[in-house]
Amino acid sequence: MNISKNGIKFIKSWEKCGLSPYEDSEGYCTIGWGHLIAKNKCSDLAAGKNNIYEKYKDGITQEEADNQFDKDIQKTVELVKKAVIAPVYQQEFDALVSLLFNLGGFGKCPKLLSKLNTKDYSGCCDEFADITNRGVSGLEKRRKSEMKMFRNGFYVFSH
Repeated sequence: MNISKNGIKFIKSWEKCGLSPYEDSEGYCTIGWGHLIAKNKCSDLAAGKNNIYEKYKDGITQEEADNQFDKDIQKTVELVKKAVIAPVYQQEFDALVSLLFNLGGFGKCPKLLSKLNTKDYSGCCDEFADITNRGVSGLEKRRKSEMKMFRNGFYVFSH
């Protein structure tokens, strides 16, 4: 299984594409479609002459952002494939890829993975609601949309 075109469209509707380094909702230096540069503020990286930041300090092109997104999505798809042993429908898979693309892995949601792999699909979906960085409003909205996708196959592209 792979992420669908609607799954990609959904993720891109939530991620902003910044061609210059910017801080994400956690204050981490990011570029493109949510590609993590480092778990630091961009200004801290710039001040310290960080080698990773140096690569991105002058920005990237849209083509580079799109290529990095494709690589990041494939890494995320592989994470889902390796961790999920229960059978899932396309919309469930897409919701999981969206969640993990945003989180970086299952480390912040072990209960979700455990429930899914024991085929507690409803319980798994309920777990999305708890992954909001202590109530960040944008993440609450995104998680609700991912839950609609997971449960009903309803992809929300406007927010």
